[in-house]
Amino acid sequence: MTLKKGIKRIKTTIAKNSAYSDDEVKEIFLSVFVTKYLRDNDRMMWKGTEGQQTRCLLFTLRKMMEKWKGRPLTEEEDWGIGRPIVVSEELRHDMDAFVEGPAFFKGAGSSIIGETFASIFPLEDRKKRGVFYTPPDMARFMVEMDGLQWREGKVLDPACGSGVLLSAAYDAMRHNDTHRHVLQRLWGVDLDPYAVRITRLVLMLKGDRYLYPPNIRCQDSLWGLDSWLGKFDCVLANPPYMGHKFIPADYMERLRKAYGQVYGDKGDLSYCFFMRADQLLKEDGEMVFLTSRYFLEALNGKGLRNYLAENFSVCSVVDCNGWRPINSVGIDPVILHLKKVKTAAQINVQKCQTIPTASAYKKKGLAQICELEEKYFLNYCVDSQALSEKPWKLIHPKAKAVLEKINEKTKIMLDDVAESFQGVITGRDGVFVMTEEKARARSIPARYLQPWIKNSQVRDFQIGDPTLRLLKPDNVEDLSLEPDLVQYLTPFKEKLKGRREYQSGRIKWYGLQWPRREEAFEGSKIVFPYKAEKNRFALDERGCYFSADIYGLVSEVIPLKALVVLLNSSLYEFYYKTFAKKLGGYLYEYYPHSLMQLKMPESDSGIYCQLENLYDIIIYSKGTDYSGRRRADCLLFDFFDLSEEERRFVGTLNGKQTR
Repeated sequence: MTLKKGIKRIKTTIAKNSAYSDDEVKEIFLSVFVTKYLRDNDRMMWKGTEGQQTRCLLFTLRKMMEKWKGRPLTEEEDWGIGRPIVVSEELRHDMDAFVEGPAFFKGAGSSIIGETFASIFPLEDRKKRGVFYTPPDMARFMVEMDGLQWREGKVLDPACGSGVLLSAAYDAMRHNDTHRHVLQRLWGVDLDPYAVRITRLVLMLKGDRYLYPPNIRCQDSLWGLDSWLGKFDCVLANPPYMGHKFIPADYMERLRKAYGQVYGDKGDLSYCFFMRADQLLKEDGEMVFLTSRYFLEALNGKGLRNYLAENFSVCSVVDCNGWRPINSVGIDPVILHLKKVKTAAQINVQKCQTIPTASAYKKKGLAQICELEEKYFLNYCVDSQALSEKPWKLIHPKAKAVLEKINEKTKIMLDDVAESFQGVITGRDGVFVMTEEKARARSIPARYLQPWIKNSQVRDFQIGDPTLRLLKPDNVEDLSLEPDLVQYLTPFKEKLKGRREYQSGRIKWYGLQWPRREEAFEGSKIVFPYKAEKNRFALDERGCYFSADIYGLVSEVIPLKALVVLLNSSLYEFYYKTFAKKLGGYLYEYYPHSLMQLKMPESDSGIYCQLENLYDIIIYSKGTDYSGRRRADCLLFDFFDLSEEERRFVGTLNGKQTR
């Protein structure tokens, strides 16, 4: 029997009996995992309790710990409920088979208990609570960061979960101290009583004998703990990442009052833990946080960025920058090392540029991955004085030099010379977007059909042939005069009337939800997707319509052909990505509120005429000849006076960002 099959077998048997509460199910699994660990590592024998032929008792975790200790527990030793749980003979048989089976946990670190326990509950449950457990490798990396000076002091994890960070801290401290003394210097807090028990187990089982960890507490660390203020040398944390949609209104109001400097509208719960750590640290304390990189650039992270810049030295930032090494969790992590003493003038930055494969990460580990600068991460320093409430871009010095040259020769922004607009929102794509064959079969008049392109059809310079059509009947004053439209649309009438815009009187029941301005679509325009791995701007002269995941761009100042070449150039892709919002993987946001901030050469500079002449060369090559693109790149490199080294850096970085 494998570990996975053993767990599944117990879960199946439990599911047959709906009498067990959620707490009893957790108690069963936690006690059986601990028993299995003790047995596999020769610390306790497994003996089933005496009972009736068809019913018997299960020792709870508390009873198990009492048995291992060899004497009664004290009131302070909290291992959960003390009453035994009545289980069926079938369940007892499954548990016996699991415990007496192959030694899954032989020689394993005690953290395996938390990892195994977490695996039996749905990932969605943890996501709702903002919980993503720290991988052991990442925890080791955090406690071994350069410059940490806490190993002789007291360490706190205010959201300890299954104890992975405290386990890594224990291992780092144990080399020079006794088991008992290390346990006395490790402190943890968590809201989940089972997480607290797991943390106690993980730490306690690092010794050969029963020794209760005294400083692991079950409560909300954002409140109370008055006797702990200013007590700790270091705070290690991977705080819950939870947006405003999942936080009760009354609790959110409490957060605003207590943590208003860092937490506000649409803020994240994790922000409060930074301020709380500050309160709990000594005057010369330090902290290492693993959290989402979102706050580095998000509008609602403004308060937190300002608080950290004013109150801490930011010593190190490890920015995964789109890499998501934590399995099954859609979060791009960042690790920050901060000190309360304001001394550091430079910030050590390690920023991912090429995403490692899962196998490479598993083989090398985070520490080695970060050191391989040429392959995965860029390692450099930035001036700490640059940090403020504004987004933390942490730009490489070579990139900064390139940006300074662009700024020297540009005085206008794209927003000054062009106008952007969003695609159509139909409110019912299944009704209004169709193939040409379907439109013909339904006898829909061609005058109400417009060419329709999808996000995936927009490439750099090229747009695929529009194979779909948009039904656009907004200008029909009397639908009864169009019997073919009536016949097609009537079956959808009630659904279309359910749209908010119809109910507010803004549109006819058969109209598009947000039709936009016809002239914007039917004239020449540049189109681009709102999310992409690279710059994908293309000139549309066929009057295509598109949905809201595509944007259009028009200009009466700069020739559109020249603008397409400029925006698709290697330099402007590099330039935009220095301040664009990074998403998962290699994706970036191309929303106009960011894109339109690009600084541009002035319209009379002469460069646009040269770029426009290159457009036809690039288009006619159809992607098979890149000489036109190379000429455009060289033209822009020359215009902005980039050195050979700067040109190579732009090309190298673009290659890393888009591979």
